[in-house]
Amino acid sequence: MHPDLGRGSLRPIPELPGGAPLLGHLRAMAAAPHLFPVRALAAHGGLAAWRVGPRRVVAVGRADLARHVLVTAADRYPRGAVNRNLGTVIGDGLLATEGEPWLARRRALQPAFRPDRLHALAAATHAVMGEVLARWHAGEVLDALTEARRIAIRVIGRALLSLDIDEARGAEFTTAVQESLCISRAATGRCCACRSGC
Repeated sequence: MHPDLGRGSLRPIPELPGGAPLLGHLRAMAAAPHLFPVRALAAHGGLAAWRVGPRRVVAVGRADLARHVLVTAADRYPRGAVNRNLGTVIGDGLLATEGEPWLARRRALQPAFRPDRLHALAAATHAVMGEVLARWHAGEVLDALTEARRIAIRVIGRALLSLDIDEARGAEFTTAVQESLCISRAATGRCCACRSGC
């Protein structure tokens, strides 16, 4: 695959060296999952390919290239099977659709990403993270997944609902979201993977 970078020329995608015959770059990814893609993209100008087992993954880490792939020439970059399968979990939303349905959903969501709306989201996120970091610095041992969920729920609460969602309300909120997902999936017969037995 050679992406048209919008400059009238085609450029090959740099392949990451050093992959194992069967695993590809899985070992390097497992050793530093948060740093691996950052380093790979930095070393290759924001565009790189590597292997995850037998699959070839192409990563984009530059704003101009991301815009080209996701907006300017989106019709030339299909999402592929992984994103299509995502629809069985999250439904036919923006992340799992392509073509005209995707474009219609994207346009419907655009007002939520106006600068004034993003400023409110950034302010809510900053406030929540300030409180979280103060607690983290106290030396408490924390579960990263649990903390990420708490942060997400509190940011959603402040940015979308103007509420400070505490621990008890956060559990209620999560349950309500899971139940609504189950109800919305009932018509399609597809489970939302929330483990509630839908």
